[in-house]
Amino acid sequence: TTADPVLGLRPPTESEMDSIQQRLGFADDPRPLVIINFAYGLDRRDALLDFIAQSADYLVQQFGVRLLFIPMNVLAATDRAGMQLVLERMDHAESASILPMPYAHEEVLALVRSAALIISSRMHLLILAALVCAPVVGISRVPKVDAFLARYGMSAGASTEDLDFAAFQLVLDQAWENRSVIQARLEGERERLSEIARSNAHYFEEIL
Repeated sequence: TTADPVLGLRPPTESEMDSIQQRLGFADDPRPLVIINFAYGLDRRDALLDFIAQSADYLVQQFGVRLLFIPMNVLAATDRAGMQLVLERMDHAESASILPMPYAHEEVLALVRSAALIISSRMHLLILAALVCAPVVGISRVPKVDAFLARYGMSAGASTEDLDFAAFQLVLDQAWENRSVIQARLEGERERLSEIARSNAHYFEEIL
């Protein structure tokens, strides 16, 4: 019937994006930016941490990227704690950082819009990426992640139930090669889903 209200937000302008990137210290790094998020809460397996660390190291080695982990659950004991553990397991942690708190959604949007690739198991980072048409690779964790990707004709590149790094490595290769294709797919659906998201206010008004 409707779509997540986040899809109704206004994306940052080029000047706003440049200003935010400069303030956060990301404007002067020539390396492509890859943003990673994974849910670290109920699922605290070592296998999950190893999978993310392997994937992060592979991206640095293969594509020469700079990595930014963005915790979407801001409680210190959840995503941020898991991301710190991943950094400790990485061979190339010098090329990665965690976005410091506090941050505003405008800052996250600006970073996401400038990213070469977004990898996430949390739905709202995928939604923010879709809003600004940043290429995404979803990691299936709960049904809503798969349902959201399906609205764009996409499927998850991996699953927390099957942490196969060798298979995910091929997914990352394909996603990197086809970033423009993924971006075009998101652009094709953006206006339609943004309009549906804005309809939330009308539905709510009718109910009242």
